[in-house]
Amino acid sequence: MRVASYYLVAGIPLDREMDRLRALPVFAAGPLVAKRPQLRIRRAAKKPNRLGFAVPTEHRLSVTAYPGIGPGDVLETLLHELTHLHVGRAREAHAWHGPTFKRTLAQAMREAYGLEVPTPRSTLHGVYAEAIAAASPSLPRTDAELFERSVATLVHSWAYLASGSPGAAVVRGRGATIAAFVHDPDRQFLNNTLLSGAAAASGRTLDAVERVYAERGIDRFAIWVHEADADLAGAVEARGYRYDSSTRTMAMPIADLAEVDTSPLDLVEKPSPERFWRVDGPDGLLPQLAAEGAHFYVARCRGVSAATLMAFDHGGDCGIYMVGTTPAARRQGLATMLSAHAIAEARARGCTTVSLQSTPMAEGVYAGIGFRDLGRFHEYVPE
Repeated sequence: MRVASYYLVAGIPLDREMDRLRALPVFAAGPLVAKRPQLRIRRAAKKPNRLGFAVPTEHRLSVTAYPGIGPGDVLETLLHELTHLHVGRAREAHAWHGPTFKRTLAQAMREAYGLEVPTPRSTLHGVYAEAIAAASPSLPRTDAELFERSVATLVHSWAYLASGSPGAAVVRGRGATIAAFVHDPDRQFLNNTLLSGAAAASGRTLDAVERVYAERGIDRFAIWVHEADADLAGAVEARGYRYDSSTRTMAMPIADLAEVDTSPLDLVEKPSPERFWRVDGPDGLLPQLAAEGAHFYVARCRGVSAATLMAFDHGGDCGIYMVGTTPAARRQGLATMLSAHAIAEARARGCTTVSLQSTPMAEGVYAGIGFRDLGRFHEYVPE
């Protein structure tokens, strides 16, 4: 008996997906229905020439995982090899990839993933992969795509918060997204700039960042640089900024959420932003924030409001922000349960991924419910 993680490739449990595919009408009355095939997962250090193979006489198949493999590639390979087990060696000129195989695979793709594409001339792996990914927005995603979506959600959440703060703005320039908050107490926490790309290392970009803050009388702000951008970090440090702290970007396909018992949660029904801030935030924070722009959660502990979470949706990704627990209610699993509850509701709203920025203290909690580590953002502040 294999452990469940053995079959997990690109976030997809291939053993469960294989069982779903075996029941497709195209495979009715064939060997796949009569007997479950033996599925083997091979793991390679780089992309191999063959992504899978099938041995119909032994009723077994193999799928190869490699770094960077996408869900579309995985699903195409699995269904391709299952089709080989169903068709076997056909009695025609091209016994393995002839007309019968092509027609059967095309029909299987229609039934499995709703693909209405002409039967391709080629049966090489990759013919259907992009179409599967495009037609299946709920598929798990690569780390690179998760990161890209998480950043987009983050900067849009800054714009949402700015809409509730008098005089605030989010300024987007070449290589920089600058959140500028002038209202107190917002200015104490929310003045952040995200730098990315080669252009961000130029003196002009940093000039623009400093000008935006100086024009608004802001002298305390943080510049965010991903740990993978060593050259960019060096340019920021050379400018006279010092490292202050970091948060870790974490994200996952919502389908990867671990099972969490949320039944003990005692939730405040539809809390207003004002009530949300009162739990553990400063008075007067974001006084003009419209509640309908996000989803606010407050959980009680022994009848007292004790944990908060704000969920912000953008482009199918749900950002989890403002997670906090009062000191007296910590180490009771409130943040974990509240996160799982919010993620489940995001899934019901149609979101397919979820992302957040974690403090070092919370990284283990989020990893435990399925979040992937996408690297840290280092935060630099003026000397």
